[in-house]
Amino acid sequence: MKAFIPQLVQAVYFGILFSFFASSLIISRGSFDCSAMVSFITSLVLLIQPIQDIGRAYNEIKQGEPAIQRLFSLTSFKSKVNDHKQDVVNLDCIAGEVSFSDISFRYGESGPLILEGLNFHVKAGQTVALVGPSGGGKTTIVKLLLRLYDPFKGTIQVDGYDIRNIQLDSLRRHVGLVSQDTTLFSGTLAENIGYRDRMTGIDMDRVELAARTANADEFIGKLPNGYLTNVGPRGSAFSGGQKQRIAIARAIYQDPSILILDEATSALDSRSELMVRQALQRLMQNRTVLIIAHRLETVLMAERVFQLDNGGLQEIPLSSLVDSQQSSFLTLAI
Repeated sequence: MKAFIPQLVQAVYFGILFSFFASSLIISRGSFDCSAMVSFITSLVLLIQPIQDIGRAYNEIKQGEPAIQRLFSLTSFKSKVNDHKQDVVNLDCIAGEVSFSDISFRYGESGPLILEGLNFHVKAGQTVALVGPSGGGKTTIVKLLLRLYDPFKGTIQVDGYDIRNIQLDSLRRHVGLVSQDTTLFSGTLAENIGYRDRMTGIDMDRVELAARTANADEFIGKLPNGYLTNVGPRGSAFSGGQKQRIAIARAIYQDPSILILDEATSALDSRSELMVRQALQRLMQNRTVLIIAHRLETVLMAERVFQLDNGGLQEIPLSSLVDSQQSSFLTLAI
């Protein structure tokens, strides 16, 4: 249709020229007066803009068609993970005890086993690190704990409750995540830090306290609009270290009982890493923490270390991590 719009406009222009020529002949013979001719030509001219508007509207619709299709696909998606059962519980507060019992998991029905018969227990308030080769299943454990997927075998418990019997909103309210790839949304810094309360009202005092604790107020205070600064598309105006500190401030604002650090200090320069590490140490206080890392400095923040390989876990003494030959899975040269 778009291709015919210029042709329609040209046809109108040619029609106007033809009308001038034909009208002059008709007027000369006295069967048509000038006022009628002007009205007719004006009507033709007024047709041009609506025809062009139709072309622009059609073009905009075609450009937005893929996004509309994705939106309909998203809204019609039926998640296998839900809390529609009648006996689900809403936990106002939790201690943070986590238990994985005989967990086996694969992506898809025919994919290879990522985890097989995995068992481990984290006491409330304990910090545990998971290390191992890329693709070994560390991030899969995070996804299972957040209940983005359900294992096809075994149970995951938080404070003795099977997470399948906990309301999803309640579970995810008590589990905070700081990952390597920080997602910033369109909006202000305050909205990004306190986004969980955007519908009910963001507490600016909590936002500022979270930013100070996360060492984020250092650069936020230098911005012209401070906490009301718009982050722009995907936070492109901020460095990796600044994004990480915003993510930590977001987790502090959430105040979870269980904290997951998934490569939270990777790909940072030395100064940014120091600032982020200081913020993480404050965030980890009085919480159950699950650290996923390759860097030795991050791993040593844990009380217990487990190596994940071939779908199973093996505890590693902290003392052995000093020996580079026994910690070849770490990317940092020791």
